[in-house]
Amino acid sequence: MIKPISYPEENQAICFEVEDSSFWYSHRNRCICEVVKQHLAKGTPFFDVGGGNGVVSRELQKLGFDVSLVEPGFTGIQNAQKRGITQILCATFEECGFSENVIPAIGLFDLLEHIENDSEFLDRVKQVLVRNGKLFMTVPAYPFLWSNHDQQVGHFRRYTIGRLSQQLKQLGYQVDYSTYLFGLLPIPIWLYRTLPSKLGFYKNIDKNIKRKEHHPNQTLFTPFINRWLETELNAIRKQHSLRFGIAFLT
Repeated sequence: MIKPISYPEENQAICFEVEDSSFWYSHRNRCICEVVKQHLAKGTPFFDVGGGNGVVSRELQKLGFDVSLVEPGFTGIQNAQKRGITQILCATFEECGFSENVIPAIGLFDLLEHIENDSEFLDRVKQVLVRNGKLFMTVPAYPFLWSNHDQQVGHFRRYTIGRLSQQLKQLGYQVDYSTYLFGLLPIPIWLYRTLPSKLGFYKNIDKNIKRKEHHPNQTLFTPFINRWLETELNAIRKQHSLRFGIAFLT
C-alpha cells in the first residue's frame, strides 16, 4: 500500500498566485513541453499525476496532447478548472485503480520527492504504462541543497541524475534522456535556503516570500539570466544534457 503524498494542500493556493508569472514555472514548463514534443506524438493520452493546479497540464493541452490531470487535493482541482483543464480525476494515482499496460504516457512533475517509498511508486507506474510507454519527470536536485524549505513542503529527498537513473534502470525503465535545469540557481539556493537552515535562521514559507522568490526584482543581471535560460532551452531542443542545476528532467 503506497502511503499518501506528503504535501501541504495550503501550498496549492500560494503556488497558484505566482505560477502564471513566475520565471521558474515558465522555464520549467517550456523545458517539459520541449522534451514531451520530442518523445511523444500529439494526441497521445497523457496523465499528469499529482499535477496540482494544472500549470503543466494546461501547456500540454495547448500543444494538442490528450491530457488528464490526476490530483487528490481539492484546492488544486478547483484551480485547474479555472485554467481550463477539461479532464480531471480527483484522486491519488493509487485510488484511480488503473489496470496494467493501459497508459501511454505519465508525467510526475515535482511529485516523486513527496513520496516516502519512491521505488514502490515507480514500480506501480511501470506496471500501468503500456509497453514502451513514456514517463516524464522533474525532481529537485542535489542532497547538499537540502533545507528547511524541503521539510516544509513535504519533501523526503533530493536527487542526482546518477542516483535516479540507476533506480529507474533497476525497476526496468530505459532512460532515454536526462538533464539538469536552472544552472544559475544552486549557489543562490545554498546561500538563501541551505545555509540559513543550517544556522537556524530560515523563515517559514509565506505568500510574500514565495512571491519574492518567483518574481525577483529587475536588475542589471536580468538580461544575462534570461539569456542563460534561453541557452538551456536551446540545449534541450538539441537533446544536449546540462550538467548542473537545482532540478532535473528525465
